[in-house]
Amino acid sequence: FDVISERNLEEGEGGFLSLGFGFSDRFSLWLTLTGAEHKQQGARDVVMAFGGAEINLQHKFETRARLQPYGKVGLGVYGLGEDGSDVSLIGAGINLALGMDFFFAKHFGVGAEVMYKKLDYFKQSTITPEGDLITDLRPQLNGDTVGVMLTFTIQ
Repeated sequence: FDVISERNLEEGEGGFLSLGFGFSDRFSLWLTLTGAEHKQQGARDVVMAFGGAEINLQHKFETRARLQPYGKVGLGVYGLGEDGSDVSLIGAGINLALGMDFFFAKHFGVGAEVMYKKLDYFKQSTITPEGDLITDLRPQLNGDTVGVMLTFTIQ
């Protein structure tokens, strides 16, 4: 993941877990959980944790070949917070992705995906002794990210 420079975060590493349901040869719906960690620029021990849940519609451009390119579009909700802090940001956004799977067997493949997440953080959550206090962020904070993902597919 590479986060826009406004957040002052270094490039980070993360992981995804996706479960998809194909309702035709070309279209499938994916539920994805994502998580990443980024160090803050100029700070040695400050680690920011990013997490989210997404729902994406995938369209395969080719379904019968070993090499299967696809595109995705979807929506997601996200959180960003400093490890050990009581304050985190809550946001939502639109996801776009292009990828390609190579099936080396009938049900198993590997691939790569380039993704863009257009998201804004619009709420701040603060843990207090009385419980969570959620307030609006004015103005909203830009949280756009770009990432590359290597995949292993079972279908």
